[in-house]
Amino acid sequence: MPVAQTTGRHLKTKAEGVTKSVSPRTGRVTWEARYTNSDGERVYEKCASFEAAKARRAEATHRVGRGEVVTSTSVTFADVLVGWREWRKVKERSAVNYDAHVRVHLLPRFGQMKVKDISRATLKSWLNSLTREDMHGGEMGDGTKRILLSTLSNILDYAVDSNLLSVNPARALGRAKPRQTAMDPRILGEGELDRLLAAAASWLRPIILCTLYGALRLGEVVGLTWADVDFDAGTINVHQQIDPNGKRQDSTKGAAATIPLSPQARKLLATLKLAAQDSSPGAPVFVNGLGTHRHPRDVQRAFTKARAKLSVEPRAFRFHDLRHTAVSMLANMPGADMVQVQAYARHAAMTTTLGYVHKIEKPEWADTLGEAFAVFGS
Repeated sequence: MPVAQTTGRHLKTKAEGVTKSVSPRTGRVTWEARYTNSDGERVYEKCASFEAAKARRAEATHRVGRGEVVTSTSVTFADVLVGWREWRKVKERSAVNYDAHVRVHLLPRFGQMKVKDISRATLKSWLNSLTREDMHGGEMGDGTKRILLSTLSNILDYAVDSNLLSVNPARALGRAKPRQTAMDPRILGEGELDRLLAAAASWLRPIILCTLYGALRLGEVVGLTWADVDFDAGTINVHQQIDPNGKRQDSTKGAAATIPLSPQARKLLATLKLAAQDSSPGAPVFVNGLGTHRHPRDVQRAFTKARAKLSVEPRAFRFHDLRHTAVSMLANMPGADMVQVQAYARHAAMTTTLGYVHKIEKPEWADTLGEAFAVFGS
């Protein structure tokens, strides 16, 4: 009579469709539910116990018989990434950012975890443990946590679509989600620009002024080359930008345009060109120590450092508020043509431009009111 095998993989048990694997080194037993999934593949799915394996085998067999999609619940987070990259519909820039989030923050924590084991409690613990990766260390800001959670949630949406999860736990966090802490937009008040320039590094000052004079975005201002500045025609061609990863790419659809070169911008850029070591058409207008484009991250850090030296009211401002300030100044000019303001800001819709228009206090406004209502008498 043959002796039953006591160690090895997928050993039969007394229950149909339930197997066990026994480690020859440690004797550890792993119970498995054996079934054929929706794709016709034989699956050995690890379960917590003999009874759990029996229940999972019965459930899976029943669901496959009803025509439902059944896949193995032992699929790990890392396993779903290939399918997710094909499934997602995002712009190239967003895809690059997503993949960076996965590589740096998500794979180290969730890579070998079974998708089915990712729960609300798991996510809350992960969010609380996140720390900054830069030299300052400390707890990660809520804004960055929200971005990482959004990437993770997108991956878990794919898992739900693939029947690996019944619900996305990231969408059930409720109040446990990191709060949106982004600053509300505002414009620079009286004297704030002068104080900011005084506090800023010397290389940062012309970037701040060029951003303001051209109502530019951060990626656009650091992406300018001398070929984009036409002193004869009096224009700046805004058509490319440096993305957060330091790569040069075309501007967002609808954002590319040729805008007039203001007298202030002309004077600033002419001075920079005369002092430039390389003013050939392909050379960057704003260069780092290596002679290449300034990285947006370096500009943002230097701007934050300069802003920290100021005492501003009612609250701090962002680099992007330079663009808000420029648009508001144009829109508040007497006889302002909002269609031209929209074109200068390179917005696809007027509603977007109006979101950049903020009130500028004018002491003479009371006199204007008096003149406007004079027709009605005293």
